[in-house]
Amino acid sequence: RDYKSGKTANTEGTPEDLPLKGADLLCFDLASGSSFLIRPSGTEPKIKCYLLLRGETGAECEAHREALSAFAKALADG
Repeated sequence: RDYKSGKTANTEGTPEDLPLKGADLLCFDLASGSSFLIRPSGTEPKIKCYLLLRGETGAECEAHREALSAFAKALADG
């Protein structure tokens, strides 16, 4: 979901309108049910990443957190 444009993109390629728009935020919904959000900092020259985790157990959520944190670090390292 691209909240700046107010549009979604999905694997079928059919964009949909979001009820809210204008925020500089991208949200990626993952097959696991977790989400990965990215936005620029409003006060510093850096990008912020947020993880919304979903799992059957705490251990499953922790595994998602580790994988997504490694992905965010790889993005930052370029």
